[in-house]
Amino acid sequence: MKWKTLIEGSELEVKMIEDILKENGVPYVVETCDDVTPRAIFGSSALMVIKVPEKFLEEAKRILEEMRE
Repeated sequence: MKWKTLIEGSELEVKMIEDILKENGVPYVVETCDDVTPRAIFGSSALMVIKVPEKFLEEAKRILEEMRE
């Protein structure tokens, strides 16, 4: 199965999107993509990525777009 990046964001942003995907039955994985730049001053030091299977990418984008409207 080929996974595609849906969104990159902070831990809080990713958690909210996880909940939306889960509610809509969209499979996903979360990866931490921390770089060497210290960000402890700003809270979480991790940049997180949500990936979905390629065949779910358009559906996931549509769901997120509807939530923003």
